[in-house]
Amino acid sequence: MKILKRWVGFNFLVWGWLLLSGCAQLAEYTKADEAVAETSLPYWVLDVPDGHWVAKISDVGEEDGAQDQAGVWAADLAMQHLLAPLNDQVRAQFSTPSAVVGDVVLLEAQVREVFRQQTRATATIDLMHVQTWFDQSAAVYYALFDLGASTQKALLLSQLRMLDAQLPDYKHATYRGSEFEQLRSLSPVLPSLEARRVFAQIWLDRFGALPALPNARMAELMDLQLSALFSRMSVSLDALTAETAAFESGLRAGLVNAGLNISARRPSLMVRYYIEQYVEGGEIVLVNDIEINHRDTGRLAHFGEELVFELAEGETNAQGLDVAYDALGRALVDLILADLYNYIARFNAHRFGREVVENGDE
Repeated sequence: MKILKRWVGFNFLVWGWLLLSGCAQLAEYTKADEAVAETSLPYWVLDVPDGHWVAKISDVGEEDGAQDQAGVWAADLAMQHLLAPLNDQVRAQFSTPSAVVGDVVLLEAQVREVFRQQTRATATIDLMHVQTWFDQSAAVYYALFDLGASTQKALLLSQLRMLDAQLPDYKHATYRGSEFEQLRSLSPVLPSLEARRVFAQIWLDRFGALPALPNARMAELMDLQLSALFSRMSVSLDALTAETAAFESGLRAGLVNAGLNISARRPSLMVRYYIEQYVEGGEIVLVNDIEINHRDTGRLAHFGEELVFELAEGETNAQGLDVAYDALGRALVDLILADLYNYIARFNAHRFGREVVENGDE
């Protein structure tokens, strides 16, 4: 899955500019930092209080600009601090039989993981300075920020309330058409829903029971509906010639290993394929002309790339073919997900100005 565009607050855009320009030196200072040895500095720089951070901005032209830079740094650091311990915990929730069958990660788990990984970029916070100190002659600025328990609670609660308030925007999704069409209609809620899940888990881990949120039941119902649509969505295979039907077992295995359900009974999508397969000179070649169509036969995507694989040392032809068809299956699933992610990006940007994920180069 390719990710190009993220839902980014102004603070993070400024932070990226600072990194590129090199005009500021931003660092986290602690009591043990030998770099802080100037006796003229405030006490809170020399002896940073617990639960606080100090930002240092060098080569400062004016105090107002330095204050903005320090705020960007502190917001980014605060969010990293809140999210850092969460990765394994949230992933563990989806390493269950409902998300993984054998060695196959089901499509729902793959999609949800994309949006959970985007949460760091989607979160923007605005910390108040506790103290500031500016030495105009030395062109150095220091700012003290609080990230104690009360501040963390306030940050988390503001994120939870904001994300929870977004859910009603998506309650008019269609429940007609194929499972893929219904899933596509409801899918724009996923960025808000998964970010809400991440911050809820942080709160549970740090502070216990969640505060009451107005749309808790709506979040639960949306989760259930999405899971049901993912589990019922299936694709069928249709060979364009009798000769190419001989390669259907490989294509079927590749699609299943990429997380898709295969069924001939009223599928959500149809994969019409023509494949030529060659094994010669230590190489495996798949020549492909494949259409992915909606149930009503409208085209979703086309794949016409030739895939070439060199056999690894000691690898049999059969093993090489397994690798080749797994790659083909992954490529076709990526096309399906590209449509889903691009629709989510367009819908959220157009309706609400929320930029989240768009298919493209990483």
